[in-house]
Amino acid sequence: MSRPGAWDKGQSGNPKGRPKKERALTAILERAGSASLEIDGKRIAGKRWVAEKAWEVMKFGRVTLPDGRVLQVGSVGEWLDVVKWAYAQIDGPVQPEIPVKFSGNVNTTTQADVNIDAGSELAEFIRAMADAGYIPAPKPEDDQVHTASTDA
Repeated sequence: MSRPGAWDKGQSGNPKGRPKKERALTAILERAGSASLEIDGKRIAGKRWVAEKAWEVMKFGRVTLPDGRVLQVGSVGEWLDVVKWAYAQIDGPVQPEIPVKFSGNVNTTTQADVNIDAGSELAEFIRAMADAGYIPAPKPEDDQVHTASTDA
């Protein structure tokens, strides 16, 4: 017989396990983002303000802070980084590709074909955004479309 308060062999003294450790930075950011701000006499949640400013950068390539300072992206590459960041928050991280083996008939569209189409459309879109003044005009080296090479 076991003594009072002692656990039998193989029995846990904490059946639910150790409590999860709080991730300090995550908790601090969560609390800071939950706080309300007063901007132009209106109350707004910190997270909502950050989200609105992120969209402002994506739409216009610049953002105006409450103190009047204007932050502007420096290049198309920086603007694309902001867009990628935002969509990673919405859709989650990009999942790694899983190799798949096919047998039988396979579509003959190559990756190069896809890159050329997507690259041309993206370059056209970026030029249109710059022409409309929403983002800085791309530098000549940013305007290059890079495609995958194919072996014949």
